[in-house]
Amino acid sequence: MQNAKNETKKTVWQFIKFSAVGVTNTLVDFIVFWLLTHAGMNYMLSQVFSYSAGILNSYIWNSKWTFKKERSHSLKTVLMFILVNVLSLGVSLGVLWVCKNPIGINQDVAVNIFGKAISISSDLICKIPASVFSAVANFVLTKLFVFNKETHPEENGGN
Repeated sequence: MQNAKNETKKTVWQFIKFSAVGVTNTLVDFIVFWLLTHAGMNYMLSQVFSYSAGILNSYIWNSKWTFKKERSHSLKTVLMFILVNVLSLGVSLGVLWVCKNPIGINQDVAVNIFGKAISISSDLICKIPASVFSAVANFVLTKLFVFNKETHPEENGGN
């Protein structure tokens, strides 16, 4: 029972750390996304570039801080990290598309939400739920498949 409680506490603490790293990744992501869309790049292509900008930062901080006890830098771990981020990018692109197309969030909706005094693009508004869904998917997949002693026993002394 105590072991399960300790594991739950560890997972909660990892999620807090993962979220802190995610804040910095999100800032980079949003800034790059804004710069690219503001420069006229398509919102979907901007998402690919902006999301990619946070991946290196995420890998470094999550491997050195969040999941340091489970970390390894094997080719398998790096490839799993890339795969998880590609899947998370897919989640964010899907949510962006749903917000822009079936839901129909456009610049008129942005003006109705924030008024004319605050200039926030509809692309940036759609990016908010896309980032939330992507972050949750990324944490779960990273915890399960990238920095997990059980999925990488050969890299942790067989423990």
